[in-house]
Amino acid sequence: MDESGWCQAELPYYLLRKYGKGVSGRKLRLFAAACCRRLWGHLPDDRRRAVELVEGYADGEVTARQWRDGRRTLRPADEVIVNGEDDDPTAIVAWYLLSSRPLEAAMYTPQNAVSLTHFPPPNPAPGDRTRPWTERQRRVERAAQVALLCGIAGGPTGPPALDPVWCTPAVVALAAHIYAERAFERLPELADALADAGCADAAVLGHCRRPGPRARGCWVVDRVLGRD
Repeated sequence: MDESGWCQAELPYYLLRKYGKGVSGRKLRLFAAACCRRLWGHLPDDRRRAVELVEGYADGEVTARQWRDGRRTLRPADEVIVNGEDDDPTAIVAWYLLSSRPLEAAMYTPQNAVSLTHFPPPNPAPGDRTRPWTERQRRVERAAQVALLCGIAGGPTGPPALDPVWCTPAVVALAAHIYAERAFERLPELADALADAGCADAAVLGHCRRPGPRARGCWVVDRVLGRD
């Protein structure tokens, strides 16, 4: 099954339950964080800091000590969640997102993040929905989460390899810019650069040219940059 076939699942949870152990901890954490970023307006500032902490830790920009200290500050206490003592619906999102187990974070953060759309967003940006979502809108968001996971994991057996010959200085520089600036709208340009370097792999070029949600962890960008 290729990336496009894998994307037919209803929820990312089902894919991760079956195949998640084959996905790196870094990618799992970035996926969970990306699902939260898609609902940024629903997150108060402390939950946003949790997302940034996870991303920094996943990419080695946050030390193990900073991770421990950040989790201690930003993650709700276990007993608060287990006993249902916190009325803030974002608490359980942060609790799963900051799990010490990346697969758990990836499996349970997305569905709890979608649950936030039952409430008006506390920090809406211009253009954000300011009313609770309909169930149809939530289904669309779940499908986007599945597509996001596919774009990060690449499929049940992982993404295909890239020929090092294709990773010219121009290709690497563009991929690095896309990653650093979250400029994923430039992925079609990366496809063109890879093609100019000799890449004719339909999976690689198709991924870059296919519309859909993208985030850090995108498997083509990761392959170019040598990230796992």
